[in-house]
Amino acid sequence: MTAALLSVLVLLGASPSPARAAPAPPPGTPAVTCVVPHDAAARAFRLQQTKIGWELSMRGTATAGRWISLPLPGASPSFGDGTASLHYRSAYGGRTVTLTVSPAAASLDVYANYELEVNVDPDLDPKIDLLNTNGPIAGLACRVTRP
Repeated sequence: MTAALLSVLVLLGASPSPARAAPAPPPGTPAVTCVVPHDAAARAFRLQQTKIGWELSMRGTATAGRWISLPLPGASPSFGDGTASLHYRSAYGGRTVTLTVSPAAASLDVYANYELEVNVDPDLDPKIDLLNTNGPIAGLACRVTRP
């Protein structure tokens, strides 16, 4: 991959390579980690900011414990005291994320469609479809960290 193409991908918020581990988040940025209690698929989700933008990642039995990352270019989650909120939809409709976390309750709804998004982000991991929640998941156990 040429340096110029890599620079454009980074500016657009794309991941330069799905095989690489996600870049470390910038110092002092908040993050959310959620697990689905009593889930046969043992799913865990993580919303974090990397050096190239926000991303939602998931791992579980379907991913053999490997984090699958869904870049969210232009996302702007909000954080408060033990709270987090994100309402995100890509221009092409293949990435939709609604996350609401408070001390009393948490829910997550994810729709990810590789076929809709690969044309605008050719470096997407084809396994992003595994992030689909098939409707909102309520009763998540979440932790909001604010360094």
